[in-house]
Amino acid sequence: MQATRTWFTCKVKYYKPVEGTDKIAKVSEAFLVNALTFTEAEAIITHKCKQFVIGDFFVDGIAKANLSEVVPFEGSEDWYKIKISFLMEDEKTGKEKPVSHFSLLQANSVKDAFDKMSELLSGSIHPFVIPSIGITKIMEVFPYDEGDTLRAEGYVPVSEAKATNLENNESFDTPVNQTPLAPEESDTSEDVEETDDLPANVEEDKIEE
Repeated sequence: MQATRTWFTCKVKYYKPVEGTDKIAKVSEAFLVNALTFTEAEAIITHKCKQFVIGDFFVDGIAKANLSEVVPFEGSEDWYKIKISFLMEDEKTGKEKPVSHFSLLQANSVKDAFDKMSELLSGSIHPFVIPSIGITKIMEVFPYDEGDTLRAEGYVPVSEAKATNLENNESFDTPVNQTPLAPEESDTSEDVEETDDLPANVEEDKIEE
């Protein structure tokens, strides 16, 4: 079964110049990335931060974002999390019930966000209401980019690595992004303890508002 991409909120701490002064301040900012796994999300945000952060930075936390869609709008700076309640028929009971979805939309104000989302949903076949809209601390959104230079640095998406292993009838025990040793180079004199590749600093599933 093919893995599904999802959105992850990544918190990053780094030093940032203070606008209008010659000082720098340590900040903690949130970014949104589209990835398959926590490990891939960490790799992507690390790669992106190297492009705009001067000096050291630290990925302080990664969490899955409860979002159905992310909608950018050119000319808008802030990101708003919008709760949408659709009135839908329950397949088992046949009764209508509210089903909630969350979207992240770029806008200039709460009213602007409401107007944009209402227009986007104007063709919906289900009745809906928008019970809440809140500005988030998301600084920037990084959608999936097939041509990302991560590939040039040797990073292979998990889905592609597994597909390659299946074609070659290889075991999934071989770590992703690591070329297995040739038989004559393998060292079987010692047992190597295997450990799981767990993501660091996994936080609860939410976007700060």
